[in-house]
Amino acid sequence: MTRSPMLRLSVILALLAGFALSPKLWLSSRTYPLTPVWQFLRPLSSPADHIVFYALAAALIVLSFAPRRATFTAAFALLALVALQDQSRWQPWFYQYVVMLLAIALAGAGRQAAARNTCCLIVAATYIWSGLAKLNPNFMSDAFPSLVDPLIKTWPTAAQWPVGHLGYLAPFLECGLGAGLITRRFRPAALFFAIAMHAFILITIGPLGRRYNSVVWPWNLAMMAFLLILFRRTEDPAPQDILWGREFAYQKVVLVLFAIMPALSFFNLWDDYLSSALYSGNKTSAVIYVSDAALDRLPEQIADYVTEGAPDRNELDINDWSFGEMNVPSYPAPRIYKNVARQVCRYAPDGAGVELVVEGKFALANGNRRSVYHCADLLPLVPPSAFPGRAESVLRAFRDALGLEARGGTGFEHDQARLVPRMADDTGFRQRDGIARQGHIAELLVFVIQLRVFEAAMQTAPLHARGEVAPLGTD
Repeated sequence: MTRSPMLRLSVILALLAGFALSPKLWLSSRTYPLTPVWQFLRPLSSPADHIVFYALAAALIVLSFAPRRATFTAAFALLALVALQDQSRWQPWFYQYVVMLLAIALAGAGRQAAARNTCCLIVAATYIWSGLAKLNPNFMSDAFPSLVDPLIKTWPTAAQWPVGHLGYLAPFLECGLGAGLITRRFRPAALFFAIAMHAFILITIGPLGRRYNSVVWPWNLAMMAFLLILFRRTEDPAPQDILWGREFAYQKVVLVLFAIMPALSFFNLWDDYLSSALYSGNKTSAVIYVSDAALDRLPEQIADYVTEGAPDRNELDINDWSFGEMNVPSYPAPRIYKNVARQVCRYAPDGAGVELVVEGKFALANGNRRSVYHCADLLPLVPPSAFPGRAESVLRAFRDALGLEARGGTGFEHDQARLVPRMADDTGFRQRDGIARQGHIAELLVFVIQLRVFEAAMQTAPLHARGEVAPLGTD
């Protein structure tokens, strides 16, 4: 088998292994919330999500031995569908595999050398930016020791010291590996040490070490295979062919995505997981604090990840929840954390007793920020209990939205702004309860014309203050 088919087979097998180790990540039937790219995208419900997942796996299996254009098209359509429906699926290994597979598909049979050069660029850039991301105190004092301690704790003290302090050199070594793979002169040495690094990682996080994050075990094996397939020949490819291929426009796109855009992550302008920031010890993290009353309302599947803290302040670790249910770390971005907290708020009585604390990562700009959110900041729609007890107050909201003078009724003390809902930025709250948006004024006028008729009918049967508000559709 020549290098190009071996590369395609390696990418597909690695992707299938990732799917097999994180099946719930690719399905909608789970408690951990999905965060779509656009709010109008509704997650597939069961059994449609299962059908798409197994169809995608089948398409990839077919591609491994019969790379037809129609099969590539079907596979990428399904990959785009699952990626757009949930940003938590943008794990670094998934991102890398998909971009590499797309290079193979676009190059076709006639430009396989260009496809391999593009994949060389992806691999080399991954090492460079991964090393640069580790240049922070947390990696040297916390992340690296946590990886090696289970392995070396039984070693003699004299042997533990040099390995334990290797974290100070690791970022520079990893950067050097990426740069060395691009050059012809240093490629053999870089190839050897890169394979040794992945073997070391597998030992530290694999069955012999921490037994941690098993979804990336196949990724390390795949990277070793990529190294042998792409860089084993010292003279091929040339550095200029890796960095700037003349025959393949897609390679320029990859150059931007993998070699340029990651620089923005140091200013919090590009996602860490799209910047090869792997095991860096420096990422934005978040914790959800819930009161005892809110905890009692949580489903058991979520409550299992809550630990007791201070009185009436329990801790829900989002990363533990993601790992526990989907076997992947949480996607480290504030928008994801806010969406997760928003789902928790929906279980809380009246949205009370839930607090999201986001700790920003260290960055050259826009970093080290601590943000606190409550349900009032996260929920874009007003729950029924936020309305006054009498249903006539709903009518008064319509009057206020149109700038009309209120006639009759009592007890309208709520802030008008609370009665003007905003559109949700996630799928869970794309309701049809918008009250005063532009473009719907004509519909509101219908209510104004018939206002007195509705008032007479509704005043005879007011709704309870904690009961349900009659639905008011807009379409």
